Amino acid sequence: MYLTVGLAIGVYYLGVFIVNNVYIIRKYLIPAPVVGGIVIALIILLLRVTGILTIEFDATFQTFFMLLFFSSIGFNGRINMIRKGGILLVIMIIAVTILIIIENLVGAGIVTLFGEHPLLGVAIGSVPLVGGHGTAAAFGPLIEAMGVPHAETASYAAATYGLVAGCMIGGPLAYLRIKNLKKSSGQQSQEFNAKSIDNLNDEHLESKPLNQNKLMLAFSLLLLCVGAGTVITGVLEQFMTFSAAVGALLAGLIVRNICDFKRIRLPDKEINITGDIFLNIFLAMAMMNMKLWELIDLAGPMVVTLLVQTIIVALFAYYVIYNIMGRDYESSVILSGVCGFGLGATPNAIANMDAITGKYGPAPQAFLIIPIVGSMFADIVNAFVITFFMNIFG
Repeated sequence: MYLTVGLAIGVYYLGVFIVNNVYIIRKYLIPAPVVGGIVIALIILLLRVTGILTIEFDATFQTFFMLLFFSSIGFNGRINMIRKGGILLVIMIIAVTILIIIENLVGAGIVTLFGEHPLLGVAIGSVPLVGGHGTAAAFGPLIEAMGVPHAETASYAAATYGLVAGCMIGGPLAYLRIKNLKKSSGQQSQEFNAKSIDNLNDEHLESKPLNQNKLMLAFSLLLLCVGAGTVITGVLEQFMTFSAAVGALLAGLIVRNICDFKRIRLPDKEINITGDIFLNIFLAMAMMNMKLWELIDLAGPMVVTLLVQTIIVALFAYYVIYNIMGRDYESSVILSGVCGFGLGATPNAIANMDAITGKYGPAPQAFLIIPIVGSMFADIVNAFVITFFMNIFG
């Protein structure tokens, strides 16, 4: 297991090297551990099919790093952010929840037509599309353990597809909406201002440098939430199928909001940095352990499901998001962001919006709403919706 972790670090930096030197990969914001992991997984596939060598990894630490990362996600779930965001933020959270449910229902329905377990549709539904590689690595193995062969590898593959698809459809759809609108002058609504998401989280995050005590506190809080999460998971598993990742997330969510209520300042910057470090290691381990040969039997249902999901996200963003968010320039930018994290991840959403605003002008509402929903509430809501579907179809 130590060798596996060491190799994962090498895989991560291989991905960093490739990302830094290949423009098309940078353009679609594919994370370094995903890139490095895919390269290694392809090499392992080649060695296996040629009969030269079969390689297996010990994923013991993968679960540990995953739980630390999901604890950090829980700390992002600040309930008071809804109050600061106003009614449009509440509407967006509800809309994204509906999109998550639709993705899972559609995925389950399509794969069932191919004679597959409906949970495979969840594994290539909101798990990788809204959740990304991190959620795929957390829930994929759990769904596979529930009797769905190759769900883990399929989920990773769908997450990679989503990163590219989310970037490809977001810009063109927004351009179509903007075509008949006046160029925005960057006006602000009553509920929103141009403050960045970082300032909303903690107005002093950038004013102080990192220090050892804060990093130690951040790491300690994440470890404590991992421990508390196992207790939460153990209790809830008496009544339903429940992922340890959700237990860790829920523990972080509880600690965060208790501290907010008591006005206790937490080391947010250090928590996010620590969580990102563990995400990179855990993703590298998960991706290099992909069993690509298992995708052959799932090629048909996967291709059809992902194409249909792409169309659904596009229609949902173009017609639903645009209309409920105001039918204006800001809502056009927001719909491009929803395409980004509805199929890929929040960085993809930001990239989509950057491309739009770089041509047509600023959109402060969009740059407040999308980061809050994409990086905070979407992952939290998604985890609970996935858990619901696992209990329904499991």
